[in-house]
Amino acid sequence: LLWSEVASWLPPDRLAHHVAAPRMVQSSSQVFKARLSGQTCTPVVPLEALHAPTMSRCADAGRPVPILTAALLAMLLALPLPRSAALALPTPDASTSTVSAPAKSRGYINFTGFPFPLGPFTERRTVPSELVPGRVYAFEQEQKLSGITANVRAVVFRMEDNHLLVYNPVAPTEEFCAQLASLKHSGISHILLGATAYEHKIFVGPFARKFPDAKVWAVPDQWSFPLDLPAPLLGIDVEGTGGGELTDTAAGSAAYAASPDLTAEFEVKLLRPKRRLGFGYAANEAALLHKPTRTLALTDALVKVPLKPPEIFPRSDLLAVGDNARNSLSLGNLVLRAAGAVNWRGTAAKEVEQLWASQESGAAAEPAAEALQRGWERNALLSLYFGPKPATLVDPAASFNQLADRWLVAPVTDALIYRSDRVKPELARWVDDVASWDFRTIAPAHFAAGPGTADELRAAFTPTLKPEPREDREPYDRGDVQLLDDIAEQLVRLRII
Repeated sequence: LLWSEVASWLPPDRLAHHVAAPRMVQSSSQVFKARLSGQTCTPVVPLEALHAPTMSRCADAGRPVPILTAALLAMLLALPLPRSAALALPTPDASTSTVSAPAKSRGYINFTGFPFPLGPFTERRTVPSELVPGRVYAFEQEQKLSGITANVRAVVFRMEDNHLLVYNPVAPTEEFCAQLASLKHSGISHILLGATAYEHKIFVGPFARKFPDAKVWAVPDQWSFPLDLPAPLLGIDVEGTGGGELTDTAAGSAAYAASPDLTAEFEVKLLRPKRRLGFGYAANEAALLHKPTRTLALTDALVKVPLKPPEIFPRSDLLAVGDNARNSLSLGNLVLRAAGAVNWRGTAAKEVEQLWASQESGAAAEPAAEALQRGWERNALLSLYFGPKPATLVDPAASFNQLADRWLVAPVTDALIYRSDRVKPELARWVDDVASWDFRTIAPAHFAAGPGTADELRAAFTPTLKPEPREDREPYDRGDVQLLDDIAEQLVRLRII
């Protein structure tokens, strides 16, 4: 993460380059009106891959781990796609169309994220939505790694004095700042960073420079790798802005005492294991409760995968990931080709060839809507599992439906972070503490945000909090989660987690 951290303390003009690029998009007010008129608000996916330290090692002789194979798959997925591989987009449904208006620039230069830079690199589209009418808003941007797309969400609260609190800001493009301005607020009072992961903290410094009067708050133990820099050098200046560390509000602090507007409406409960994981990674997370709207904001602790692809995901990308054609050179083709080439899990070559052979038997052309849905399902499962079993790569529907439309811990977070005996005891305490709150909406940083209760939060964490080893891997498919479990075994053995 060295380059990403150095970028956080470069001058603003080096960090965020806004390029004039007029285009037609929905205005935030039109989106909010559409939501209020009855359209569904289903915000979006994660690259949880960047949340945990991982190493490529071979397992014990008793059961070899296909880490090398997984690395080969990742390398093949990273190949640039020829422009001829682009697939046609389906015609938008008139029922979901809205009147469009000229947009502000989406330009934002960011090539950081060593050793795997996290795109997009030159511009970031922002999709706004309203979670609680007039009070809680979501602003989503895209993340991309090796062609797999994810979302990241900023949650914005309108306070009683009409000021805003921003939890986990996204890239401060002209478009995003204009969308915030359309809320007709009286200023941004507080900027909160709810975790230590790269894709959340990278935008805190640039966003805070856009709004210098705001107080910055962050979970303690911010870190960077390979050089662990102090938080101010990461662009996270809590003391200089009048903010402070995000610790439990119930315990109080001098910083909280100086911000009565914050503590009057919000409560914070901090997950903070006593010992860090390998490479200095701190698995800290601040849960935030907005008492007036009973909204719980989280970062990476929970996800809810929506059944249909949210608006932030480019349809052309999902069509490419969902393509099953033998010779198209689309991303879907490369995924299947790579799996077959290395005979992933010992059966991929046969299963992929059977799929392609069935297509050559004269079947009718597949509707674009089916490829789009398969692309969404395959994209989500690749981001959650890294390397699901061959049958899931070929046809992701069954595995996807097992996870979709329910609150759960992301498989990668479960296997590579929360499995650790350094984390699980503190996690159990934190979950019990957060579940004591009365909330009706859950807004995490990835996948969907929407209705959720304390009972659903407890149920989501129940499988994760079971003692190790866990023979029952519910709610995950055992074959899909096998790669993550194999990696986790080695990380535990090496005392990295």
